Amino acid sequence: MKKILPVNRIIWIVAILAVIAVLIFSWFREVKQAPPPQLSPSIPNTTSDQKRPESLESQQNEEPTDIREHQLQDADRQFLIEQGLHDPTNDLVKDLMKHNELIPCEGSIGGTPGFYNPKRIAVLSKDHVVADYDDGHDEGTVELTFIVSHGTISWTVVHSECGN
Repeated sequence: MKKILPVNRIIWIVAILAVIAVLIFSWFREVKQAPPPQLSPSIPNTTSDQKRPESLESQQNEEPTDIREHQLQDADRQFLIEQGLHDPTNDLVKDLMKHNELIPCEGSIGGTPGFYNPKRIAVLSKDHVVADYDDGHDEGTVELTFIVSHGTISWTVVHSECGN
């Protein structure tokens, strides 16, 4: 003859199985929703009051990514607003894209070097930018400093890497 489990035992077993199922489901959901690992851009991590970044020569062996990330701190953003920029990051990127004459390298095969991709320009601090440029054939990188006075931006090239 078959032995029938008491109702209390059945309820406890079902409750334990339900808790285990919920735990497994939530773990599976977290694993499934985790974003894939991404490479971080090769931008020197610095602000104007920290030690200057290493030159770009030390970065030449790193693979370039499609995007450079802005690292402008809130205090630096506020400083630039006080100097006359309305949207500091966008204002600096747009202004730099108009100044291809700052690129000290010549184009190859008839190309004209320029800052053509705004996603390849990173505002690092209240006075420092790293930007990639290309001429349709070769690419390079330029480190720049800038001064903002009454909304006017003045650029100075600190270092450049020609991509010949």
